[in-house]
Amino acid sequence: MGTQASWLVGVFGVIIAIIFGIKSRQADGRGERGVSMGEIEGRNYLQHGKEEVRRGVEIPRLTLEQYESRYDQVSFPPHPVVITGALDTWHALKRWKRIGRLVDLYPQAVAEFYPTNMLTHVPPYLTQIERGIFELRRYYSRKFREKHPETKFPIDWKAIKGRYLHIQISPEMWSHSENEEDISQERPDILHGDGWMDTCLPDSEGLKSEFHIKTHWKVVFVGTRGSGMFNHSDSLLTSSYHAHIRGSKWWYVCSPKLQAVPSCYESVVSPGEVLLYGSGWTHETQNLNNPTITVTGTRVDAHNFKSVASRLYHECATGELGLGFSSELCDALDHCYVRWLETFGGVSKAERRKHRSWRQVSSASIIAQREAQSPNLNNYNNGKNIIIG
Repeated sequence: MGTQASWLVGVFGVIIAIIFGIKSRQADGRGERGVSMGEIEGRNYLQHGKEEVRRGVEIPRLTLEQYESRYDQVSFPPHPVVITGALDTWHALKRWKRIGRLVDLYPQAVAEFYPTNMLTHVPPYLTQIERGIFELRRYYSRKFREKHPETKFPIDWKAIKGRYLHIQISPEMWSHSENEEDISQERPDILHGDGWMDTCLPDSEGLKSEFHIKTHWKVVFVGTRGSGMFNHSDSLLTSSYHAHIRGSKWWYVCSPKLQAVPSCYESVVSPGEVLLYGSGWTHETQNLNNPTITVTGTRVDAHNFKSVASRLYHECATGELGLGFSSELCDALDHCYVRWLETFGGVSKAERRKHRSWRQVSSASIIAQREAQSPNLNNYNNGKNIIIG
């Protein structure tokens, strides 16, 4: 890459590793314990074989009606599920067959671009979305590559095959997607999970956008065949849904409970389907088509709000995760915890009285760092990182 190496955003490597919570686990079908628990089988449809990974149980599939008849905002499935019929009103299923539609929707977006895949831990480049989509098309289409020989990311065919683009979706971008009806406003409850923000994260102060960007709350993943994500769990202990818009993706998802039986599940998830799993589940992926597009959203609900609150509170007080929250955001999150208690319950009045502000348990140096951080600045607009157009 030559001088382009200077554009690597080193700090992103640390942040991505933390946010996605890379974990080495014995129960995920790897290593000696994984091999001894069952016969290893091949997966011929994967570009990068996973012969070392024990076969998981097929992820159960439910129609939206079946899911809603069994679960609600309080109850949650004990294992991953694939839900069909939840995206029937999303125009993205048709419109995003033209990949340039993403540029139309988010023309000013800055994306994280992984030119050598993300199956191993590597830092991304920051690119304008138009450049990122251009480089993906050059990679998987020889005709497009011959027509557009110029590039800022020469293809190394000896590297791990696959390129990945992560588009962070701000609240404004999400609302625009709804107004354009690419994403339906009339979504089932499973595709919600952040309505609480309206009560405690003021839009006028930019806190909702800061929270979205710094936690990777909503992301559009666009990848070529063979691209995917290394094995990880989400460090904030949230629940997640993954709405598959175009192309199919292989998922391997394992329980956070080491003695769970079965411990791991897997499936190929197709357009129109939604994968849902709870907090703490490790997962790895691989895209099967050129391109594959998934919309990922994060949920706080009755099932996980205590653990999520604990993680966010600890981050504000110690900075352990390195997310770079502003003091304004941490102050607002103190109010959000109360909102969650009121909404989801399950916590006694005595426990509520014990809650102290993050400022009361943080050090003077951490508080100073928080107060020096503006809610409107992040790795996409702080002027320190070069954005490749």
